[in-house]
Amino acid sequence: MNLPVLMKKEDLTIDCFIDSWRKFYQSDDNKDKIYYENLKSINELTEDGFQNLFEWKNGMRLSPKKQESVDKIKHDLPNIVIKFEKSGNLEDDFKKIYDYSYNFFKDGYIWNLFFLHILKYNSCPIADVYAYKAYNYICNRENELPVYNWNTYLKYVNFFNEIATKTNRTTKESRKEIDEALWGFGKFLENYPKIIMED
Repeated sequence: MNLPVLMKKEDLTIDCFIDSWRKFYQSDDNKDKIYYENLKSINELTEDGFQNLFEWKNGMRLSPKKQESVDKIKHDLPNIVIKFEKSGNLEDDFKKIYDYSYNFFKDGYIWNLFFLHILKYNSCPIADVYAYKAYNYICNRENELPVYNWNTYLKYVNFFNEIATKTNRTTKESRKEIDEALWGFGKFLENYPKIIMED
């Protein structure tokens, strides 16, 4: 009989965490194909690409208000390319893109960060409620959401990229595995907070 057993603590690796928890992410290959195919370097981004990516993130067609914001991005695409195609991978470069996103999303922190992710997907991960919850538990042993602000996101970026570096996840597909694992763990924390055992 093949019964599951608890793994010894010393045997656990970051890869074990990712492989275990990403199973709880509701993956949809057709939808994820939209994500992978439309996420491109800044000078290759298209209006349709932005539309597809924001609909992918939203999980459905956009509301009129969100569509209006995405239409503004699409209209401004030539300026976005000129302004950011040569930007680097320093925190100041990320902050400029994040600040610029407020031209489109006045009060949509997660949407502002998704705009940043589209332009800098190799360095700036997607932020969402469950990934943040997972991050805050792993780093601070707090089973709650951290404060939504720029400094929190920078800490999350460093946390995420440290995992990516240690596990050699450099492609869109492999970096998304980290996101899926954090989503799965964060969702678990949300639904079963009393099951988590402390050291």
